[in-house]
Amino acid sequence: MSYINVSRSKYRQLERQAKALRELKSRLFELALQDPIDEVVDDFRRTGKYNKAFLNDLRSGLRLSSFNRYAAKALAQRSRRTAAKK
Repeated sequence: MSYINVSRSKYRQLERQAKALRELKSRLFELALQDPIDEVVDDFRRTGKYNKAFLNDLRSGLRLSSFNRYAAKALAQRSRRTAAKK
């Protein structure tokens, strides 16, 4: 393993940047999971590029996937943050 030396102030700056990036990534992930499955499927349908069989498979796949679990978790986290700000 290689090591590098950085000043304490540079290290703290990098820590703050990493924390900000993690927060940004989690918020972006929440935004993606905000929409209910039917709205996601409707967005695909409105493009006119996908047939009914694909849309049905998409809906079924989202319901069976971890999408629901992650969406519920993300929305709960957002609710807690919103309540904490009040």
